[in-house]
Amino acid sequence: MDLSLRLRETMLRDRHRLARRLRQLEQEAAGSSPPQTLFELPGFGEFKQRLDASTRLAEQRLASLPPISIPSELPIAEHASVIADLLRQHQVLIVCGETGSGKSTQLPKIGLQAGFGRFGLIGHTQPRRIAARSVAARLAEELGTTVGAGVGFKVRFTDRSTSQSWVKLMTDGILLAETQGDPWLNEYDLIIVDEAHERSLN
Repeated sequence: MDLSLRLRETMLRDRHRLARRLRQLEQEAAGSSPPQTLFELPGFGEFKQRLDASTRLAEQRLASLPPISIPSELPIAEHASVIADLLRQHQVLIVCGETGSGKSTQLPKIGLQAGFGRFGLIGHTQPRRIAARSVAARLAEELGTTVGAGVGFKVRFTDRSTSQSWVKLMTDGILLAETQGDPWLNEYDLIIVDEAHERSLN
């Protein structure tokens, strides 16, 4: 069993903690007297349970994804495969397009097509709360799910996202606030900053 490879199949939010625990167990096994294998250590069972649970959740998220299509009448459709390839290749990607080209509703779907959303959420920020709600509703409809299930949103005083959500809409202020508890934003597999030209001091 190659546990290092198994770690790559876990949820991003769990990966660092599991990797650190695996290193601790490996050090314990190396220094044990009499010698013990990793699998014989008292703490290995609990580690394995957490590893399996995280892996199962990632598999369930992948299996629950619906078929995804990009409406051909939208200008972004002809660039969807190129954008998906670029998302896989680069940490930062800037997408520019005219209003109505489909960026807000289709970029999260292109992200899902590119393989994101399995090991963490696709975060999608909007400058205003009403926009976060409306884009979430439209995206949920196009993905054949409901708001609060496959697509969630989080604004001030309201959080309608779950561990089963693939995409989470929010204001940029909410995302910034989340860095206090999750500095590396490990909950997220991909982050889309929409309407970047309307940024506030956030």
